[in-house]
Amino acid sequence: MGGIEVHLYALVWNERPILPFFLDHYRPFVDKFYLFDDDSDDGSWEYLSNQQDVILERFESDGASFVEKARQFYCEAWKASRGSADFTRDCRDAGGSLAGQRVSSSALAPREARAAVAGPSNQSIGHDPRT
Repeated sequence: MGGIEVHLYALVWNERPILPFFLDHYRPFVDKFYLFDDDSDDGSWEYLSNQQDVILERFESDGASFVEKARQFYCEAWKASRGSADFTRDCRDAGGSLAGQRVSSSALAPREARAAVAGPSNQSIGHDPRT
């Protein structure tokens, strides 16, 4: 990209059908995708590992609350881009993953917990990693 480096952070879990569209949507303005897979079994890992602009790692919830681990992830992960990116973007929904498949039932996570992961407006948040 032209002088401004942008990194994107997201959790992925069984997102294979939407990954090409997701990447194509963000590629015009994202230089590197930092995607963290939560043990997908639908081919997401294999697909993403063949993408040149994707840094792929495992997301481990270690049996802890997924909602809390996702909240911690989105509060901290972008900080790894300090010194190398001008801006970061994180992509999340109420469940913490791209399409909301991970935590989509109020029986799994109360509305307040899902809102804590998504933030007040359920929108993606951009960060300036220089701060």
